[in-house]
Amino acid sequence: MEFVVKRGAPARLKCGCLVAGVYEGKSKKGVLAEIDDAIAGVLRQAVRSDEFKGSVGQLLQVSPAVGLGAQRLIFVGLGQESKADGEVLRKAVGSALQKAKDARAADVALVFDSFDLRRTSVAERAQILAEGVLLGDYSFDRYQTDEETKKVTTPQSATILLGSTKDEAEVKTGIAAANAICRGVIIARDLV
Repeated sequence: MEFVVKRGAPARLKCGCLVAGVYEGKSKKGVLAEIDDAIAGVLRQAVRSDEFKGSVGQLLQVSPAVGLGAQRLIFVGLGQESKADGEVLRKAVGSALQKAKDARAADVALVFDSFDLRRTSVAERAQILAEGVLLGDYSFDRYQTDEETKKVTTPQSATILLGSTKDEAEVKTGIAAANAICRGVIIARDLV
């Protein structure tokens, strides 16, 4: 999977699937508020009706994402911010990627600022998100026929969308580390 690092407003980014992380009780702040305003308050309504709380692993898909440049939007629950760790973010991104694959999205974009994690550097957080994408995209297909393999459409690229360019170098460092680690993990999975 190819990674692209961009700076910009999530509401304007044209992509197959935009993914944003939501902590419990934090859906009205920062970049999430901007995205929600662009989609006419769909997230606020889902939270108010208890359809979506931001619990760990919970997904809310908005399709079509009217008001956004993205074709679809996935909010992924991260649970309580005080209890979140790298594994929670990694699994959340992986499950959102699976949902994007099921929807046959050509590409995905992660709203970096929505996946904030205490006590981690920008590079560590970027590595965690990239690992979630790479491991979420993995499937053992060695023994599948060409026809079976062709039926599965996976996103060809993942964009890490930043609010500012000051973190771009650190994000690229984190992505490079994730690529190296995940190549080894995937080789090991294929051998088992």
